[in-house]
Amino acid sequence: MLIGRVVGTVWTTRRAPALGGHKLLVVAPEAWFRPAFATGHVVCLDVADAGPGDHVLVSFGDPARSTAPAGARTPAEAVALAVVDGWTDERGAHGKVSA
Repeated sequence: MLIGRVVGTVWTTRRAPALGGHKLLVVAPEAWFRPAFATGHVVCLDVADAGPGDHVLVSFGDPARSTAPAGARTPAEAVALAVVDGWTDERGAHGKVSA
C-alpha cells in the first residue's frame, strides 16, 4: 500500500464492464515511497470517491482486485481504497489531520 495525492483523472471511451462506474485516478506517491515509479505516478481505480488534491490509500495486486462489490473481481492492479484525513511519521503530521 501507499499514500499518495490525487493529481488527475483518466477518461476512457470504453472500458471493461467489471470496472463498473468507478473513476480512474492519477495518483502521485508521497516522497518517501520506494521504489519510486519511473513515471512519478500510478493510475488506480477509485472506490473511495476521491477527487483532485485528496490523499488516498492505494492497494496493489490481489487485495486491490478483491474490493469490488458483490464478490466480483475487479480487473485492476491498483485501487484507491480510502480518502486519508491525515497521518504522522518521523517528520510530523501530514495531510488534513483531525484533532
